[in-house]
Amino acid sequence: MSGDVPAAPPSALEVVSFVGKTVGAGAALTAAVYLLRKVCLIMAWKSGGASHAELVNNLRKNGIIKSDKVYEVIRPQT
Repeated sequence: MSGDVPAAPPSALEVVSFVGKTVGAGAALTAAVYLLRKVCLIMAWKSGGASHAELVNNLRKNGIIKSDKVYEVIRPQT
């Protein structure tokens, strides 16, 4: 448009600040993904069992199976 004034390019400080925030956000996201994977692996290891019954009971004990209905469906029939 005829009345628009072109924007000034960003200063070096603004660029460095933006890059720093971006790198920091990337590092935080990487750390969060790493911790989530660690927790999932730990929970999976705790929930193992030598038999189907032991596995299902450990899944329930560790809070992986929360619903009674799900537990009833996958538990071993006696």
